Amino acid sequence: CMQFVCKFFCIAIVIFLCSCAESDKEKSERYMNESSKKLFKDASIELKKGNYTKAIALLEAMETKYPFGTYSNQTHLYLMYAYAKNGDESLSLSSISKFMSTNADHDNIDYVHFLDGYVRVNMARNPVLNFLGIDTYDRNPQQKLNALEKFLFLLNDYPDSVYAKDAQLLCYKLKHDFARLE
Repeated sequence: CMQFVCKFFCIAIVIFLCSCAESDKEKSERYMNESSKKLFKDASIELKKGNYTKAIALLEAMETKYPFGTYSNQTHLYLMYAYAKNGDESLSLSSISKFMSTNADHDNIDYVHFLDGYVRVNMARNPVLNFLGIDTYDRNPQQKLNALEKFLFLLNDYPDSVYAKDAQLLCYKLKHDFARLE
């Protein structure tokens, strides 16, 4: 019982701190006077540090100010990754869909397909339930099925991709979850 109270208290603190954060619009506007090179460099540094909120603000400012610039495609790739790591799955999927429709022959399209499946796997998870130690294998099977389809597509169309091994491992885990449902 004491563990549950402690975990609940931690969750309440996180929710409180998130509600105090400044809006995304304010964050993006702060960087509007920066050059594309500086924005991209700063965003890259923040991504490497794991500061996804700040990286997103920098990348969104860059996307707004320099939509067709030198760093445009890489900005989109970083942004979809940062959204995913920040827990903004719907924004990540939207960015992924937009990128796929405009850059179907991009050199890193295999990464985009992998990220699409990865985001859907994360959507099927519930971090609160995982934190509380509750097994979530039977939660949101449709997202898991969508993720499996994305990974199988990657494995079929890009078998030599550097992401193929990870996609194969995630397919195995998803199939294991589906087997547990039966």
